[in-house]
Parts: sequence; structure tokens; C-alpha cells
Amino acid sequence: MALVLFGITLFFSAFLLFLVQPLIGKMILPKLGGTPQVWNTCMMFFQTVLLLGYAYSHTVTTRLKLRQQMAVHCLLLLLPLGILLVLGPFSYVASWVPPAEENPIPQTLWLLTIVVGIPFLVVSTTAPLLQRWFSYSGHPSAKDPYFLYGASNLGSLLALVLYPFLIEPLLGVTTQALVWWVGFLCFGAMVVGCAALIQKVAAAQEAALGAAAAEAPAVHPEEPHKSTSTAIQTGPPPLRGAARKRGTGKPAASVAAWPSISSAQPGDYPVTWSRRIRWILLAAVPSSLMLGVTSYASIDLSPFPLLWVIPLALYLLSFILVFAKWPLVWTEGPHLAFLYLGPIAILVMCLIILTNSHNPSHVWISFAAFFCVACMCHGEFAKDRPSTRHLTEYFLLMSVGGMIGGVFNGLLAPIMFTGVVEYPLAIVAACLMRPRTSQQGWFDRAILQASP
Repeated sequence: MALVLFGITLFFSAFLLFLVQPLIGKMILPKLGGTPQVWNTCMMFFQTVLLLGYAYSHTVTTRLKLRQQMAVHCLLLLLPLGILLVLGPFSYVASWVPPAEENPIPQTLWLLTIVVGIPFLVVSTTAPLLQRWFSYSGHPSAKDPYFLYGASNLGSLLALVLYPFLIEPLLGVTTQALVWWVGFLCFGAMVVGCAALIQKVAAAQEAALGAAAAEAPAVHPEEPHKSTSTAIQTGPPPLRGAARKRGTGKPAASVAAWPSISSAQPGDYPVTWSRRIRWILLAAVPSSLMLGVTSYASIDLSPFPLLWVIPLALYLLSFILVFAKWPLVWTEGPHLAFLYLGPIAILVMCLIILTNSHNPSHVWISFAAFFCVACMCHGEFAKDRPSTRHLTEYFLLMSVGGMIGGVFNGLLAPIMFTGVVEYPLAIVAACLMRPRTSQQGWFDRAILQASP
């Protein structure tokens, strides 16, 4: 019951997120001329709000208790409802007229913040927040709820594919806005249902723990319990030799071995700053590479909807796959295969760039190569997922990385470079993010055999 409800809610929330972005863009872009600057401004706005939503989820889950989190978030759901009821379902955006002699970007951002920003912010908090709540459900998969992120990306992918081919041709802008508003009402009801379900489970667990503590025999404070069992005590063996500090008989903290990463379960080892930076880079490189391959493909090809839909769809599909646990755990066998396909894909993209070819068949090959590299980077990101204690921070840093990739390609690269230089730079960064699969590769062994 809990798994189905949480999965549907995450799927529906992502569908709403990716439905509102082209809807608002369709309302605003024609009035401002549809220039790339305006489109980049809208995309940067949505990326920023998504980052704020993830930051809210991280703050709430780390500062408040579970019941307080649910109460605060259910109250937050009422704020967009009030705005949508007073201003209408984005009707003010449809009737807005930009200033004639002024820079329209500041007023556009202000309009988006007031009318669209708050509903979008509330929906964007769902992915990390509900996964964190699901970890309290007592479900067998509660200790590793990251597979639910695949359901979220599946909703995004479905909205991305359906909008240009089904929703936009059949429904007008006003009808689309009304459908989104009704969808938000359903989404709010599902979030409240998830909160009620988890609160009920948490209350039952607390009652069970209280009953177990009441039935446990009391121990006199002056007579500590002494075990008379002759069974061998479990636990780690005593440290000997170099594993103990000389002269003190205490374990040396500096010689603790770094535990290996388990691909089937979250890694419950320290979240250091180097590990956080690696999460950011593993998210930033595919984001930059996606925008880079789209820009490179559109140099000699006339823009058409599928040109930007396909790389983004492949980007979302890679997220769906790497967090999947059915029919098999992706981070085990399939990820190992993409670790070896990644360098081949990078070589193919480099050859296409060096030949300066923009043949349509080469564009499709570049898209396929990008998908392999995205699966390689996102697979490493999924493999290094932490315990649920750091779940919201993990997704917050992922959002930071995605925004860094978007800012670099959308804002910095056009100013710093002439031509699509950011695409080769992203390919080089992807090479650096590939992990080392063995201590000595075939080239190292060949050198040693040739000249031992």
C-alpha cells in the first residue's frame, strides 16, 4: 500500500513539474519574441526553484521531527492553492503584457516568481521529501528508497514526450492551465495521504517500542547486569599489532580501512567533502554534456521539437535505469557494462567532432554515445548513494551539479567561447569522471611485460 501510494505520488509530481515548464514557456515566449535569452532565463528560473525546493526538503528533514515535517509541509500545500484560487490557474500570465521600452527580463522573473514560482517550488520538494518519509514506512525496501526516484523521472519523461505530440495539439493554453490546477489538487491530496499513512505507521512503531520497554525486566542501578553466558561474544575482533596505538592499548583511528562500496545497498560510510564534490561533478558533467550535444547537433540542422526533446529524454531515461532494482539491480551488471562502453562512446563523439561532421546519422550516433556516457556517470552517482540519513543532502547536491552544468552551458560558455567549445570540455570532464576499474590495466601490464 505504502509503496504504491508513494510511487504514484512521485510519478504524478514529476509529471506536473515537466508539464508546467512548456506551458508557461508557451504563454510567455511569443510575447517576448522567443529569443534564446528569454528561453535561457525561463530555464534558469525553473532550475533555481528546483534547487530551492531540494534545499527546503533537506532543511525540513534535518531540523524537524517527522510529525513536524508533515505538519509544516501540509500547511505549505495550502499556499499555492490560495494563489491559484485568487489569481486563477496562470490566467494572469496569459493576460500579461511585457513593457514596451524596458528590459522585460526583470518583470518576467518577478511574474514567474509570484504566479508560478510558489506552486512549482512546492511540487519540486516532493522527490527527496517523500523518499525520506518512505524510509519510515517499515517496508522491506525502506532502507533503500532511491528506486522511487526512477518513478519520479518516469513521470518527467512521460510529460516531456506527451506534451508536444498529444497535450499541445489537443488542448488550448487555458485548458492546459486548468488541467494543471486540477492536477495540483489531486497531488495535494496524495501528499496528505502519504503523510497520514506514515504517521500511522510511526505511531504503531512507537507503541510497539513502548510496550517492549515496559515488558523488559528492570535492572537495579547499583547491580549492573552480568552475563553468565559462555557463548562466544559477537563483534569485531580485537585489534592487534599496528592496529593499536603504541603504549596506550587503544585502537588507532588512522589505520581504519575505507569500506568498499556496495552497489546493492546504500553506502553507510562517512559523507566527506570529497564525496560531496564527487556527487556534484557526477551530476554536472551529464547536464553539461546534454546541452552541449544539443547545441552541436543544431549547428547545421534546422531546429525542430525532437532535437531538444531527444537528449533530455535520454538524460531522464539514464536516471530511471541507474536507480532501478527490477528486473535486476542496474548498479551491478549493467553498470559494469557501461563502464566499458563509456570510453568507446567518448571516442566516437571525439571522432565526430574532429571530422566536423553534422550528418543526420552522425547526430543520432552522438545522441547514442551521450546516453552511454550519461549512464556511466549517473551509474556511479547511484552506486555511491548514502544511507537515508543523507538522502536529502544527496539529492540537493545532485541539483547543484545539474544547475552548474546548465549555468556553464547556458550563460558562461556563450560569453567565454566562440563556437560550441563547451561540448568538447564536457567530454574531457566525462573522461575524468570514469572510475578506475582495476589497479593495473592492460596497458600497464603490457608495459611491465615489455620492460620488467
